[in-house]
Amino acid sequence: MAVGASSVRAGALSAFFASWVGALVFQGAASPRAIWVCGIVFLGLGVGCVVWRGRDLGAPLGLVRAIAFLDLIALLQLLPVDLGLFDFTREARRAFGVSVAAPGTADLVSTMRALSQWHTYALAALVVHTLVAAGIQRSTLIRAFVIVVAALGLYGLLQWSLGFETIPFYGKRIAAEASATFVNPNSFGGFVAVGCVLAFDRALAERRITWLLPALVCLAALLATHSRGAIAAAGVGISVSVVVRHRAAGVALGAGAVAASVAFLGRDLADSMAGRMSFWSASLAGLERQPVLGFGLGAFRYAFRPFAPEGTDLSVLHPHNEFLNLLFETGVVGALGATLFGLSWLRLVLRTSSRKVAPDLVGALTCSAVHACVDFDWQITAIGILVASLMTLSVEGCQRAEGWTFARTLALLSSAVVSSALFGLALYSIPRPREDFSESDAARALRLSPFAVEAAFASAATAERRGDRDTASERFERASALWPAHGGLAEAVALRLIGLGALDRATRVLKPRFLHAPHRIAAVLGNDTVSRLSIEDRARLVPLTPIPRTYFAAYLARRGEWEDAMATFDAIRFDEITPEQTLSAYDAFAAELGQADLGGLEAKIRERRLALPEPSALPKPSTRSARVMSRGSALAAAALAWERLDALDRALPFALEAANEEPWRPERHQLLGRLRERLFMRLDALDSYSRWIELEPKSLPARVARASLASSLDQLDLAESDLRAALALRPEDSANRLLLARLLARKGDLVGAETELHRILSRDSGHAGALSELDVLRKVRAPEPR
Repeated sequence: MAVGASSVRAGALSAFFASWVGALVFQGAASPRAIWVCGIVFLGLGVGCVVWRGRDLGAPLGLVRAIAFLDLIALLQLLPVDLGLFDFTREARRAFGVSVAAPGTADLVSTMRALSQWHTYALAALVVHTLVAAGIQRSTLIRAFVIVVAALGLYGLLQWSLGFETIPFYGKRIAAEASATFVNPNSFGGFVAVGCVLAFDRALAERRITWLLPALVCLAALLATHSRGAIAAAGVGISVSVVVRHRAAGVALGAGAVAASVAFLGRDLADSMAGRMSFWSASLAGLERQPVLGFGLGAFRYAFRPFAPEGTDLSVLHPHNEFLNLLFETGVVGALGATLFGLSWLRLVLRTSSRKVAPDLVGALTCSAVHACVDFDWQITAIGILVASLMTLSVEGCQRAEGWTFARTLALLSSAVVSSALFGLALYSIPRPREDFSESDAARALRLSPFAVEAAFASAATAERRGDRDTASERFERASALWPAHGGLAEAVALRLIGLGALDRATRVLKPRFLHAPHRIAAVLGNDTVSRLSIEDRARLVPLTPIPRTYFAAYLARRGEWEDAMATFDAIRFDEITPEQTLSAYDAFAAELGQADLGGLEAKIRERRLALPEPSALPKPSTRSARVMSRGSALAAAALAWERLDALDRALPFALEAANEEPWRPERHQLLGRLRERLFMRLDALDSYSRWIELEPKSLPARVARASLASSLDQLDLAESDLRAALALRPEDSANRLLLARLLARKGDLVGAETELHRILSRDSGHAGALSELDVLRKVRAPEPR
């Protein structure tokens, strides 16, 4: 009987870890279908635990309360009843004519997905609790977790070092950093950071190499992710575990670990946090519209779109903060419940006797919580399972003080069954919106997901197809307002509006797009739908601010409408913007004139730009339009513009000043030397080329340019030296070797010249130039007939 019980325990343990590893392998269980399958698998494990343990199995009270509270919030968000708590979402539906009763959540499928995911975490906690209750040691489970994390970390290192191009069951990698089976390196970083804390704490406590090896593997994998947040979280987690294990003696070590991680990351971490702040402030601004119950569990990816700031990465589906994500999705009520749950867990940890407390688990959970402040680890099912399991292990020593019953276990399983069934139904019964949707299909899609721009666009397209131009134009504009930061959507909507004759609406849609990305003006206005408009109507589409008007003038120049382009540019009021932006506008316009082969106008604009006062210090550019040339670059650009017009005497002063302005830049001396050579100032040109070579001694063009010029000045030794240096850089260059052979022949070194020619022929026996030169040499060396 004892052997049978041991076999059952081993089988249950193997089934749990096999299921978890399966979740890790399949994209970290990140795709919707992978989440659904993973939920079903863990539901099966939960049922298996009930069959195995029978009425002796009881779910922890805190776990059941947390899931019941989450179910209640989700139920309120899913009810098709107007509770007065989701006004912003309801108004989004009404804008497209959807006035029937609908759920309060911003996306039904996402809410069911998140609910199923959280039930999977609860089931994982139940399985781990069952394994411990059946006699499996906590240390055994921790060791198994570390082995799996280290194995995946080793695979991540191989992937990073050997350059694997694909992720199993996903496709092509999206980042060069290590990501293992995760799509995002930051998620993988948060995962191995937890394993790193567990392994390092065990290594410090037991002083065994069997723990040190996985700790080093996890650390190396963590560094290979280049995840600054994960590295900092690992430092904090190790510090907490050391402090908990060694009490007062560990405070200094813990502080040192935190200081080391901060020093290692330095300014990069501050820059990364600055980027996160824009998401967080926008999320809080959106929360003010529905503060009580939020926008729907799991619905951040849709509900955040109307509040996303300009320049937001369109792939951002989360606020890079799990706590803020929970607040946005479940409101103040959900945040309060999560806080109470966290305090309850902390109370259980503090009540655990010092002999049973697990510093490794406390440190690992702290690490995960810290990284959750800057990323979205808990939305990855495999990581959520790991965290839920570690939380369960951390309080196993005092679970009986809370009490549990078999009825709670059945309630938990029943809730998981319902959530999994509803998620599967929603996942496979709701079609993705298409532009050829019927009116009823689009209305149904918007009822279930009012912020889905695809459905909104389809709703507008249906009105356009039936000839209702007013309704269509209104809906197209509202579709753009659902995701104003999506530049591609704004452009597509504007083109449809122009086709409908709604220029005023198109202007409103394009204004934020052109203000943020003025370089897109030429592409949009160059569309056939827009190019048929008069110049006055095209001008109406462009904001009156200086930077967009500059790009509009450049667009006109490229179309050959140079008189209108110059008139538009001259009418710009540059006193409304900063000096840096003014310089940037001149640079952009001049560049576009050059692209349009209007070299004379380009040169004049560049001269006008150089006449403007130069700011004493150019700040780091914060936007695309604020990139400003240095004065040396502006001078060189003017010189090049005049050179293209063959006005060499006009180009030379600018090139000379550019070389004096930025004497450390090789290209300045290259330009100056070329102009001097073309103006027959050959000795001065030789000096410029020599300066170029001093700055770039391994530059092949520099060596060849000076060799050619030195040869024309009969400075044959210098020319030979440069050609040999050029051949040392590129031995297979037959053209330069042929020049060297001719040079040696001029110096009277016929043997050397013939040697070089034979080297060319050894690579290319039919080289015409080498064969011709060789014939000449043979005739010269042949004795005269008597």
